Amino acid sequence: NKKLYAKTHFNEKIVKYKGVKMNAFTGEFKIYYDIPDFFGLGKGVSQGFGCVKQIIDEE
Repeated sequence: NKKLYAKTHFNEKIVKYKGVKMNAFTGEFKIYYDIPDFFGLGKGVSQGFGCVKQIIDEE
């Protein structure tokens, strides 16, 4: 029963998805939870949208 907190940074941009202009974003989030690489979130995962990839922080 613990809460997850995320530190985020996102940039909004316009993309075309199936010929329709949509708002999208790129960015980073930091959370202390193991999410597998290439885990898909949201719509259009099979088109390459919503893909999560780990970035190794060398601090």
